[in-house]
Amino acid sequence: NFDSVHYYSGEITQGALLIPARTNSNFGKLNLSGNRLFPTWDGTQSVTQVDYYISTPAPHGARITLSAGDLLTFTITPVAVSFSQFKGTMRQAYTKASDTQFVPVSCPWKKEAVDSLRGKFFFNRVVSHINDSVGMPGPSWIERFQMHIDIFDPKNKADVSDTTAEFADVRNTERDSLNLAVTKVINHFPDTIAIVLKSTIPINTKIIAINDNKPSTGGDLGGMTIHTFTNYVISAFFDWHITDTAFMDLGSTNFHIDSSLDFTVGIFKKMADRSAGFDMNIFNNTNVTARLFALVAPGQMRFQIDSLSSSQFINMVKTPGKAELSGYVNILGAGGILIPPRDSTVHNSVMLDDAQIDPMLSADTSRMRWGMEFLPKSNDALADTDYVKINSWLTIEGLNSFGSLINGNKK
Repeated sequence: NFDSVHYYSGEITQGALLIPARTNSNFGKLNLSGNRLFPTWDGTQSVTQVDYYISTPAPHGARITLSAGDLLTFTITPVAVSFSQFKGTMRQAYTKASDTQFVPVSCPWKKEAVDSLRGKFFFNRVVSHINDSVGMPGPSWIERFQMHIDIFDPKNKADVSDTTAEFADVRNTERDSLNLAVTKVINHFPDTIAIVLKSTIPINTKIIAINDNKPSTGGDLGGMTIHTFTNYVISAFFDWHITDTAFMDLGSTNFHIDSSLDFTVGIFKKMADRSAGFDMNIFNNTNVTARLFALVAPGQMRFQIDSLSSSQFINMVKTPGKAELSGYVNILGAGGILIPPRDSTVHNSVMLDDAQIDPMLSADTSRMRWGMEFLPKSNDALADTDYVKINSWLTIEGLNSFGSLINGNKK
């Protein structure tokens, strides 16, 4: 019976085989291709029944002595096993762990700015959105499938964010998603995060495996390859607390002053002994409490301002007169512009003298670099109804004759 639910039967030796004492002999191969096999299970082991028929050769009168340690051993080794399709139940769990993935964390700020936040600025909510898709051959199917994810900072491995998700009725191109809180990991402000993915098919899971008779390797039963494609997106919410002063370099941008197109600028440019006063009333209804700083690089100095390190930039804007000695203008002053705590108002006033004004008016193009110093604050989250109300006014003064100012600006 070559196709039986009991067992397959065939003669592997293809006739009688004489095996002399104290020798090893290899039998011939038996090709089982094209036949269905129905093994039985012994615990977690697949057992195929094999029948042995042993006989002694024709009597020849020789004496035979048997010892207690004598053995007659049969070893059956599958040389190549492959299959087209099988349906069955997992008798033990199968787990596969991926290699550790190192994913860079992109950040719009310089490394020094990020370093200044570490240990002072703490997000209260950061979530990783994980999208997973499965690639499997044709009509293959898995009843249930578990995925365990570990995300951590390689430099702070003790703080691990992890989760286990179970997906049911898994088929080819199946897509699932889940969210994982990674707040404690991101609060280290890592430049790279490590991700370890462990996939498990639990015991007693029903599966349909498709192999299409691909050759087996390494003596293993031909298997089915399952590909998992995982995408990670990290979202940090505007919800934080700050334990100590933290300075963030916000980057820089160019701006232009064209006195030929602006009557007021043209007049102010022709004045002597100029001064400018900038006043601002700020009502803050947000979770940001900070001081805003700005450094202007007039004309050719704009090509140098971005080469300043964050520490050099901070030192210039917070030290009175230092920026001007280097050819820059500390336009918001050494105290910066204060954004007060939530639900409060503050008045800010900044004065610029002629030595600060002239370089900016003499250059068609300048570059401004911004910085923000976050002040200590308890837990607070930004809401979509939050706002900042600013009332500001500019006062300019200078000396010149009225006729000279008017005539100099006629077209």
